[in-house]
Amino acid sequence: MTYQRLSKLIESGRITPIKSFQKDKLFFRTDVEALARELKELRKKYRPYDMGSIQKEKK
Repeated sequence: MTYQRLSKLIESGRITPIKSFQKDKLFFRTDVEALARELKELRKKYRPYDMGSIQKEKK
């Protein structure tokens, strides 16, 4: 995930940092894992053509 995408997720309120430094941010692991699951499901919905290549890589 890029820094820009992470900033957008923070702005939209989908993930909130527990501590912010000048260039870094800390998050709860459970929040990050939940967001990853959510984004994975959305990827399946909106980019089904990518899922075939992802499944091949896992094998």
